[in-house]
Amino acid sequence: MSQGWNPALALEEALKYEDIVLMEEFILGLEFTVCFLSGEVLPFLSINHSHKFFNYDAKFKSGDTLFDLVNFDGRTNKLIVSQTKKILDFLNINDYCRLDFIMKGNVPYLLELNTLPGLNSHSVFVKAALLYGMSYEEIIMSIINGKK
Repeated sequence: MSQGWNPALALEEALKYEDIVLMEEFILGLEFTVCFLSGEVLPFLSINHSHKFFNYDAKFKSGDTLFDLVNFDGRTNKLIVSQTKKILDFLNINDYCRLDFIMKGNVPYLLELNTLPGLNSHSVFVKAALLYGMSYEEIIMSIINGKK
């Protein structure tokens, strides 16, 4: 973020083009993903890459993208699992999805929820489920069969 950032001026400039403007705070912190499958919260993962942005090339073409386990302290882990389950309960999601968070201090902020995450070999969802001890076939069958 540049030192000259002024939200009021940015809002004023944006309102020149539209009557309604949505602004959100830029949060600097560790970005991580939480995958959910049939009632279970899978291991948290961060995505580390050498690209400026995590784009198609970083995901599918680069050989240096790493998916690392993220483990916060016990209290924070429980908070993330609890928030994830509350969000999914509220939205009536009980089969599978991926939630992306960013951690600022000890506070997790939800960035987005993906209700149809990718299921190919490069998918962070598949990588999390494999780390959970599932085979690819078990992942697919769990999605098909739904929550027990």
